[in-house]
Amino acid sequence: MSIDLPEAQILAMQMNKELLGKQIKSFQLQDYQRLQRIGFLNKDISAFDKLVERKVESIVSRGKVIRVKLDYNFNIILSPEYGGRILYYPKKALLLIGFI
Repeated sequence: MSIDLPEAQILAMQMNKELLGKQIKSFQLQDYQRLQRIGFLNKDISAFDKLVERKVESIVSRGKVIRVKLDYNFNIILSPEYGGRILYYPKKALLLIGFI
């Protein structure tokens, strides 16, 4: 599903409202091998371990991409334009992040 610039801005505003200041409790990767092959995901998935206990400092849209800025200079870049889905209570997702 393709999104437009205004939709990315709205998603970022909604995410800021719900997630600002929350701490990442856990994460779960699913079907990540396909994205690793095309270069959309870190080759070393143990890098995702560093997300645990990070707090959300801000969320902004840059074009059609959404940047989740975490403490300790970590970032999560989300690109719904390329098939990513952003759901606050997902049942199944590529990257499922649990917040406290």
